[in-house]
Amino acid sequence: MKALSVRQPWATFIAWGMKTIEVRSWTTNYRGPLLICASGRDVKTDDGFVYPAGYALAQVQLVDVRPLLPKDMKTAGLKRADFEDNLFAWVMENAWEIEPFTVSGRLGIYNIPDRQLLPLPGASEDYDHTAYFDEMRAKH
Repeated sequence: MKALSVRQPWATFIAWGMKTIEVRSWTTNYRGPLLICASGRDVKTDDGFVYPAGYALAQVQLVDVRPLLPKDMKTAGLKRADFEDNLFAWVMENAWEIEPFTVSGRLGIYNIPDRQLLPLPGASEDYDHTAYFDEMRAKH
């Protein structure tokens, strides 16, 4: 199973389907299912919410990797002022949260042993994370 490590809180935003572009300085020819793993350290918000690191959180479809455009910044969860040339937009679709399991993060796309991915119990497709995502993007 192909996996990608993403720092928190961005990994959670991908799992929620709010962040559909991941920005990287490198490209890949790989397209297909991709496990999103939260790397780095736990991130705790001012209101006490913790974004945990060290876990696989979601599966997405990596559908395209192309040069990053200024218009991609909002979808990537970044401020337009942070735009730089020579970066790549990893375009993801169909994110679904899985029951988390521990993963040791690595650089690049890496393989982890295949396993059955279970949907996250209680995950709701009806919940709109947009306002929260916009608020967190403004802080970073």
